[in-house]
Amino acid sequence: MSVYTTDGEMLTTGVKSGKDGRFSIDVARGAEKPGKTVVEAITSMGRLRAIATSGSVRIDPVSEALTEWLLGGVFDPDNYSAAELKFIGDELSGIAKNINFDDAENATDAVTILLNNTSFNDAVGNLTKTYSSPGDTTAAVEKLKKLMRNLIAGFRESDTAAVMGLFAETATVEISNYVYSYSELADAIEKFNSSVSIQQFDVEIENVVINGKTAVVGTIEKIVLRETGYEKTISDAFYMDNKFNLINGEWKLVERISRRCAPEEREITADGDISDWIGVSACVLLKFRSDNNADFDHIDSLYFAKDDNYLYWRMDVNPGKTGDDTISSFVIPQRVPRGQYAVTFFNVLSEDSRQYFMNIIDNTPFAAVSFGKKCTENCIKKYETVKEKADAEYKIFGIGRYSVEGRIPLKDIAFLSDNMDVVGMITYDSDYEKEKYREMITDVAKMSIKLTGYIR
Repeated sequence: MSVYTTDGEMLTTGVKSGKDGRFSIDVARGAEKPGKTVVEAITSMGRLRAIATSGSVRIDPVSEALTEWLLGGVFDPDNYSAAELKFIGDELSGIAKNINFDDAENATDAVTILLNNTSFNDAVGNLTKTYSSPGDTTAAVEKLKKLMRNLIAGFRESDTAAVMGLFAETATVEISNYVYSYSELADAIEKFNSSVSIQQFDVEIENVVINGKTAVVGTIEKIVLRETGYEKTISDAFYMDNKFNLINGEWKLVERISRRCAPEEREITADGDISDWIGVSACVLLKFRSDNNADFDHIDSLYFAKDDNYLYWRMDVNPGKTGDDTISSFVIPQRVPRGQYAVTFFNVLSEDSRQYFMNIIDNTPFAAVSFGKKCTENCIKKYETVKEKADAEYKIFGIGRYSVEGRIPLKDIAFLSDNMDVVGMITYDSDYEKEKYREMITDVAKMSIKLTGYIR
């Protein structure tokens, strides 16, 4: 065992075991350092670490995964209080209980499984982001979460007074793609409530970022409603950024707008291993949706990142939703079915004209290829997905257990503007009602999300 600072300065080493699998090691008086320390155990099953504050610390694959992320330099480990680290660890341990570790032969394998599990991966990023402000912010985070739940409850119950009470008088609010000032908000809410009947309105709080007297709460919201005079229900899921200011000791909403997806600054290795995506928020989470086409909702999420040279994308898929009889003959060991996985970026120039760039990863039965297809003028609405007509072929891409990763040179998409729409699509190589199948998949996979700020 060893104990060292988060900067790597060794404090002490040694071995001393106790009962019930407990180990203890002392840092000599005078050798202590301010800030957090790392406790490391080298076992026959691999290395395990944990960020320690004081007293006892639990070391297991969950703590190792969290430590690996925190020591990566995105957030300062010293910003987290003991209570925050315990809460994050407990939340991650709860997720880990539902993960299958049958393929893990040792602790290192278990950590790899955790970091490549999309739920665990997203949770590590969101939890560490939420509590990354210096000091103990647990009480403020819980207060802001409660305010957000109260806001959604107010909308759901058509309680205009309750909703208005949560906003500052200088607030601006986006409803149905239109931005209202505080003075216009009450009438806008009443008008919206008179035109629809809200059947369901739920919120998933993605993260909370506090910076002094300001905070931003990122939410994924699902609404099911029925328009007045119609029987059919409409289901949709969307992302919102909710900005709060601390005014006279109270958190008040000052801005509520739809999120625009700006790729995170990150160098990604497109190799099928998603551990380097930790902390990158999904631009689209279709797994939060539930509608009549749920059985064909194969895309769970889309992620984007970039560095100075490349735009990276990751598509998480859920092939199990198709049913084993549909694609059983095409499933490969990593569980991603055979077929084409495409992400299209496009600018709409007019009703009949658009520019676009497609990156297609064709996962054929004998090999897999990644290629790009672009159209800069006189573009037809039907996209071309044939490799022989490609404009570029890319050697770097990844196919993982449940994910597909692509890497696009920025120079190849420089002709597109910074503000664009994105469409994700899967076409499985199956004879099962092929045309109908393709149409349904395309329909549920469309993203009305705008990608911004990816070009230097």
